[in-house]
Amino acid sequence: RASASFTLRAISVDDRIFTVALADLDGDGDLDVVATPSNDDSIVWFENALEDDLDGDGVGNLADPCPVDSPDDADGDGVCTAEDRCLLADDTLDADADGVPDGCDLCPGSDDRLGRDADGVPDGCDACPDDAPDDPDGDGVCSIDDPCPLESPDDDDGDSVCNSVDACPGSDDLLDLDADGLPDDCDPCLEDPGNLDSDSDSVCDASDRCPGLDDRVDGDGDGAGDCFDPCPADPLDDSDNDTVCDSDDQCPGSDDRADADRDGICDDDDQCPGHDDLLDSDADAVPDCLDPCPLDPADDADGDGFCADVDTCPGEDDGQDADGNGVPDACERGACGCASVPTPWGGGFAAAAGLMTVVRRRRTRGSPTTARTTG
Repeated sequence: RASASFTLRAISVDDRIFTVALADLDGDGDLDVVATPSNDDSIVWFENALEDDLDGDGVGNLADPCPVDSPDDADGDGVCTAEDRCLLADDTLDADADGVPDGCDLCPGSDDRLGRDADGVPDGCDACPDDAPDDPDGDGVCSIDDPCPLESPDDDDGDSVCNSVDACPGSDDLLDLDADGLPDDCDPCLEDPGNLDSDSDSVCDASDRCPGLDDRVDGDGDGAGDCFDPCPADPLDDSDNDTVCDSDDQCPGSDDRADADRDGICDDDDQCPGHDDLLDSDADAVPDCLDPCPLDPADDADGDGFCADVDTCPGEDDGQDADGNGVPDACERGACGCASVPTPWGGGFAAAAGLMTVVRRRRTRGSPTTARTTG
């Protein structure tokens, strides 16, 4: 039969062991050693580990360099797999001495253990080492420095208010004259915190020039509402500055208030300064002061130089007096029905009672009535 060999192994050096026995106390199929000391009542169990193979790699636990790993050291760096910090790489290589093997170093050349913002990226390789997430809006500005960390672009109008909460895009939200929370450029009532418009004319009460009326109605289109326009029918209002609106101005370009003769005609347009331009006794549309015959609408119809109201012989020339007796020739001929007085010698015309007075008005503009006496 085959010979057997055995190796002596000491299971205890305690000379107080009194009894030794073998038994499979843990039911693993291996005989364990049980001993009782001579100096007490205890029982000592020596487990048989020679045949245990926890990792099932065929190597007993006591002989297995990595009793819980199979394979024991997959990357061959001398570190059991269970304790290997960088599988498939050499744990012994750590150029930057940060305790992380080179093969698993997140930030070669820097200490992977330093990460102020705890975002998993070592400070040495973190673009934004003081904030996590680093740059969520992708605008190239770290969150800690980004005024608007969740939007890009941040502030289009440069008013320090992010676009997403900008109350008045394109204007400065920080300008608020009436402190009503509405930026000036978007405030319907710039100087009225209550933003009231009692008459609904789109003009705030604080600026309303015509409370209760519509400031926007502008009949002459001059930009001034009718309710406060001094001349609502005149775009130029009072162009000659005489306090009379152009539409009522009697003397455009002149001062309507200057009327020295009080005839209602401005001095600059007065045809008869010092006289009443509106006085027209014969209603011929020519003021008496300019009328050669102020009592004769036809102004000497027979052209003899005598107005109708003093014409002795209408239709004839009163200026013809061949004998120089002061009686028009036409009257002496009885051509125009002139009154006649018989002379003592009969026939013709002579002065009654030795005297005839003929009053004649010459057609001379502005000249007084003249009288000529003959006898």
